[in-house]
Amino acid sequence: KNANQVAEGSYVSKWYHEFELGRAKSTELEDSLEESDYRIQDLERMLEGYKTREKDLENKLDTIKRIADHG
Repeated sequence: KNANQVAEGSYVSKWYHEFELGRAKSTELEDSLEESDYRIQDLERMLEGYKTREKDLENKLDTIKRIADHG
């Protein structure tokens, strides 16, 4: 009989409870998606950094090979 009452004893209708529950879940999902977007952006920046570093190392290796071939 007290299923729709909150701790203070106030009545909460089923539709309102379900509405608020859905809203809370939606907010959690939005927050989670936003956090995922930031993480993806961080990973993309890291990947670009690795690609740049890889290109630098390839250039150094090519220079070493040229020097070794002519030295």
